[in-house]
Amino acid sequence: MKSVKRLIFVITIMIKPILHIQRASIAYGEKTLFSDLDLELYPGSMYCIVGDSGQGKTSLLKSILGFIPLKKGSICVQGVQLNKANILQTRRCSS
Repeated sequence: MKSVKRLIFVITIMIKPILHIQRASIAYGEKTLFSDLDLELYPGSMYCIVGDSGQGKTSLLKSILGFIPLKKGSICVQGVQLNKANILQTRRCSS
């Protein structure tokens, strides 16, 4: 009897997040809106930001756009970490 060998190929498609937030914290003075937020958003998916009034939903969006600095943590858009030098270009590319 003849032995049949089969090859199984596993194809893994590595989709990088379009937005990656790591250990982000936002505070106004002594009031911390949120801290240590980790978030990854992937292209083709739909997301919703939900929370009580004053918990930082709008501040998070403003931080992603570079209008409010993070107290700590980092935000990467399409693999590029946001900073003062590249925020304008990142806004143009993301629209």
